[in-house]
Amino acid sequence: MKKLSFELRITVFYLLLGGLWIAFSDTFFNTIIDDEDVLVVVQMVKGWIYVLVTGVLFYIILRRHIMKLRQAEQKAIESDRLKSAFLANISHEVRTPMNGILGFLDMLKDPDLSTETKRDYIELLERSGYRLITVMTDILDISAIQSETVNPEKRTTDVIQIFEESADFYKSDLETKGLKLNFIKPYGDSPLLIETDEKLLKKIICKLLGNSIKFSDKGEIDLGYEINAGLLTIYVRDNGIGIQKEKLEAIFNKFEQADTRLSSPYQGAGLGLSIAKAYVHILGGDIWAESEPGRGSSFYVSFPVP
Repeated sequence: MKKLSFELRITVFYLLLGGLWIAFSDTFFNTIIDDEDVLVVVQMVKGWIYVLVTGVLFYIILRRHIMKLRQAEQKAIESDRLKSAFLANISHEVRTPMNGILGFLDMLKDPDLSTETKRDYIELLERSGYRLITVMTDILDISAIQSETVNPEKRTTDVIQIFEESADFYKSDLETKGLKLNFIKPYGDSPLLIETDEKLLKKIICKLLGNSIKFSDKGEIDLGYEINAGLLTIYVRDNGIGIQKEKLEAIFNKFEQADTRLSSPYQGAGLGLSIAKAYVHILGGDIWAESEPGRGSSFYVSFPVP
């Protein structure tokens, strides 16, 4: 339909331009020129001018159209590449915990296992189960976002409480990696109340915090907020591996990761930041990142507050 519409526009444009050129130019030249020989020459020159002008215009129009088609083709190719990488990562992220679960269940059948060993295996089973649930939850979240079925339910929410709940959720991961989490609260432990969807805000903070934990092998992570000029800005800062400047925007895109290699030491489905971005926009906020390779990353989320 778009191709037909483009062809019709070109045809109508050509007919209108030609008709107007002939009608007005003939009337004009016939009025000011009496010599037939001169008029013939003028008509010939006029024809060549028309051919030249229409040729240039058609070239410009067709070139712009072809450039749009090429850009669309490149986007389609890039989309296919990202989806392929995404599917490969998803397959890996689902198989890995499943293999762990099945493997440890099989080993637990050994009647000679000590109580301590069984406890260790059960703990590893729990980790694999939580990892699998996280992947499946991310897939369901992306599906809901793409189908536009996420309906925020705003109510009075304490941001400080969400900070604490998010920290508790990742307590085990923080201890395992030896990371220290700092709360930056300019107004102390006093409640920070805003009107928002509590579940979505918690998911946003958890995605950002989980991302910082994942890419930090040592040091500290700051989770805090600032209020300035009618904006509440929540931030997560880490001392992790950092992100190249040219990839700062791309990391929030669907099916995009800073490193899509399966051999990357930082495995994951690559959905967390895109989910966070979508939820931030649903809540009427903005999200961005600042980073430098080797010096950590800072993620910011801002919402207007009265």
